[in-house]
Amino acid sequence: MSFPGNRLELWALLESDRMRNPVFREFYTERDVVQEERRQRVDTSPRGQLWEAALATAFVALPYRHPVIGWPSELENLTRPQAREFFRAYYAPNNALAVLVGDLDPAEVIRTVERYFGSISAQPTPPPLPLEEPPQPGERRIRIEFPAEPQRLMLYRSPPIGHPDTHALTVLGSVLGDGRSSRLYKRLVEERRLATNAAAGPWFLRYGGLFLIQATLWAPHTAEEVEAAVEEELQRARSELPTPRELTKVRNQMEVSVVRGLGSNSGLASHLGEAWSLTGDWRFAFEERKMTQAVTAEDVVAAAKRYLLPRDRTVAWLVRGESPVSIPPVRRDRPALQPWDNN
Repeated sequence: MSFPGNRLELWALLESDRMRNPVFREFYTERDVVQEERRQRVDTSPRGQLWEAALATAFVALPYRHPVIGWPSELENLTRPQAREFFRAYYAPNNALAVLVGDLDPAEVIRTVERYFGSISAQPTPPPLPLEEPPQPGERRIRIEFPAEPQRLMLYRSPPIGHPDTHALTVLGSVLGDGRSSRLYKRLVEERRLATNAAAGPWFLRYGGLFLIQATLWAPHTAEEVEAAVEEELQRARSELPTPRELTKVRNQMEVSVVRGLGSNSGLASHLGEAWSLTGDWRFAFEERKMTQAVTAEDVVAAAKRYLLPRDRTVAWLVRGESPVSIPPVRRDRPALQPWDNN
């Protein structure tokens, strides 16, 4: 939220009341809205279908295999009491992080936050999650049928955020698939015209990560042709050092991205909050850039050899076909509306 500096107390009053006394007005009406959002973003979207299926296949133990918005049956059967219990367990002060950016007096901020949030009861610490994926015994493949242009998605297992190898993988992702001057775009789109689009890059999370390579096929070329061309570029990445020009381009891109991200209060707050929530240290937002700038060409090749291997990947292929058959979920009887549902 953005607000004038003299409205700090109003913000604390509103947010603490939301945490202390949540009111789920028109819960079932709002649940229907979320179901419609899922239908738009996933059920009727080729990209949504491909990504959801790919993540559910790539992750076995970690909860990243579950969509944040939920599976259709979960949304259909979610009740107001369940939502209240979930809110009580997770939306508590001991599980919250507040980031305030602007022309503020730190002492005043601390006094205000303690005044409004200090009396809210803490909740038991949420149960621990599995911290790592089991070893992947081999390549996984999945085929999705949908009435859309064919797409190919490759997901290679990579380490979680904060691991030393993430910096080299970040540079590798930019060299391979960040923008029109990247290797994959130039080879697959401009030179060989196998795809209409190609991109690559890492996705680092708290307990695990993936290195992603995506391409949309250019008819009449096949997915096998695209995959073979991608593998050629990966073999090149595992054997040839990035050129000084490529490394300079990546460093410049990173500098521009950081400057743009820190150009507003909301951008700075987002960077600080994400760093703190994922690593436990807000300084990571600035240290990461320094460590990535220090990556050498040899580091990039070593990362490609270590992580971009066929046995550690999941290949998801969207092919043109019929829309998936929708099977109505088992639906609980909707409880009668309570007086507060229409408040």
